Amino acid sequence: MWNFSALLEEIPCAIGKAVLQVIEDENLQENAIKTGDFYKTLFKELQNKHECIGDVRGSGLFLGIELIDEAEKPNTKLAQLIKNELRQRHILISTDGPYDNVIKTKPPLQFTQQNALKVVEEIDRVITHNIT
Repeated sequence: MWNFSALLEEIPCAIGKAVLQVIEDENLQENAIKTGDFYKTLFKELQNKHECIGDVRGSGLFLGIELIDEAEKPNTKLAQLIKNELRQRHILISTDGPYDNVIKTKPPLQFTQQNALKVVEEIDRVITHNIT
């Protein structure tokens, strides 16, 4: 006879253990740190290029890029434009913050430096096309 309540407790534990094993086997935490540092550096370089980027913050792959206008006020309109343009290019990001002017990127752990470069290049294209 099956003990379904015992199975309901064991299955989630087995799934969790398998996920943790994949994270370890594929060095996904180390990838998140290295790729996240690279990603943040790319965003800092983009900040130096575009005055509409007020701040770059976060750690690992979880980063936020604050968008501001000429008066250094939150630029919600630009954040929404970037989010929507990237979505059309099959890049999913979101916006956050009290003024919804922070581009929030939180990709999966297997995100690569090549992926990071692609995202930053596309954001650069959107800003360049719409600001300059």
